[in-house]
Amino acid sequence: MRCWYWQHSGVLLLPSDVDIVVDESGKPYVAARMLAELGPPPRISLSHVEGLTIAVAGPPEYSIGIDMQMTGRMKTADFIQSALNLQEREKVEFLAGDK
Repeated sequence: MRCWYWQHSGVLLLPSDVDIVVDESGKPYVAARMLAELGPPPRISLSHVEGLTIAVAGPPEYSIGIDMQMTGRMKTADFIQSALNLQEREKVEFLAGDK
């Protein structure tokens, strides 16, 4: 979050300047009342599994999401079918054909 604010507003924040909280459905968001003069806060998404965590921040006007899964929990073909749209699956199939 601090990096996002630095890149988009030129303001260097302390860790205590930014609060990440969750709404009633468990979705995280930046509670930035003290930072209102910097503009709307970024959208964020977090994922965690087996002690690892990944996060992404993006412009407030876009919906974003990130997910992390450990390999071996599901078959690759099942993952590709459930996680990727048709265009993404075609790209994966094209790349796999090059090997």
